Amino acid sequence: MDKIIAVYSKYAQRFIEEYTQLDAATVHSSWSECLPLPPGKALDIGAGSGRDAAWLDHMGYKVTAVEPACRLRELAEIKTPKVSWLDDRLPDLKKVRELQTKFDVILISAVWMHLTSRERELSLGHIVQLLNKQGRLIITLRFGPNLNRERKMYPVSVKELKQQALQHALTFLKSSSSRDYLQRSQVSWEAIVLTHEVNQYG
Repeated sequence: MDKIIAVYSKYAQRFIEEYTQLDAATVHSSWSECLPLPPGKALDIGAGSGRDAAWLDHMGYKVTAVEPACRLRELAEIKTPKVSWLDDRLPDLKKVRELQTKFDVILISAVWMHLTSRERELSLGHIVQLLNKQGRLIITLRFGPNLNRERKMYPVSVKELKQQALQHALTFLKSSSSRDYLQRSQVSWEAIVLTHEVNQYG
């Protein structure tokens, strides 16, 4: 993971320019209807360019953004003065957990493929403790070849995520597929929306 983070920091300016040219509301339009109404607290894990954090902030959430790539975080922070930024990472999220707060929205976009299956399982164990009852956890899965060998990627699957989520009492709400908005023809995305399991007693 350290090598992957170093790549994001090394090419930070390029990533900022690449991702902020895309409108977050458009990119996430297939699942955004599942978000709870603001105000509320939102956590953007692997926030990168800050594009999605800014979008959540604009909607009225109080946003905490997590980004371990130092240069990327520094540049994004300049553009998002109302967002609280943390130098933290999956799977541990040590600094986030130290906040001792829960979130109504947790977004993990374009991150899951950088984690091993074991790291994903560990991540969910911590994330579920950060999610409010009735909160929404959104994880986007990337499908297609790795077009940048400097950034290690591991295979992902909806089946694996659903199985791991179930083990942590998370309920599947929605799955939505979308094309790659950076126009990479071999790449596609699937967003999975999860929430805390709710029994008949609430």
